[in-house]
Amino acid sequence: MEFENSKITCIAMFDNESLDKINWHFKNVEFKMCKLKYDEENREEKDKLPLHSTICVWKNKNPIEIKDIINKFEFNEFELKIIGTKIKKSTQNSYNLYFEFEKNEKFTNIQEFIYNNDNQKVEKYNPQVFIPHITIHIDKDYTKILKLQSKIMNGFKPFNITVNRIGLYEIYPPKKIMCKY
Repeated sequence: MEFENSKITCIAMFDNESLDKINWHFKNVEFKMCKLKYDEENREEKDKLPLHSTICVWKNKNPIEIKDIINKFEFNEFELKIIGTKIKKSTQNSYNLYFEFEKNEKFTNIQEFIYNNDNQKVEKYNPQVFIPHITIHIDKDYTKILKLQSKIMNGFKPFNITVNRIGLYEIYPPKKIMCKY
């Protein structure tokens, strides 16, 4: 396998019904949203990963070694409960609007297993400090983020989504390495 990108991400991916539930909250959004940080060149064009929750990221790591880690654990689909949205600061004076989900033991176990079985991952994804989330949109315009949050949260009720696979991708642009079902 040829390794083209310097970063690899491991993500929790959702079934189609869950993606429909998430996307329903965007029905009144009148602009193209983007989930990539501002430090990524041509970020809108590269934003091709489906909605997901990042588990771990590696820089300059052989994808075969990461596949070996992923293949060591047993995966069974599980549910996450989306409980609302939050905003956090991101790179280059931007803001990340994201869906927050309840702490989930199965998600945490996967995070910890992957993180603890490799010594070359990005420290930011340490499960002891990283807050799992589903990025909705990143923007430098805080007012735009607040308006988007207000649209999404208008009449919001918590809902469940199903994580039905773990994906491993080279980024960016994304190139699928594997999916574990």
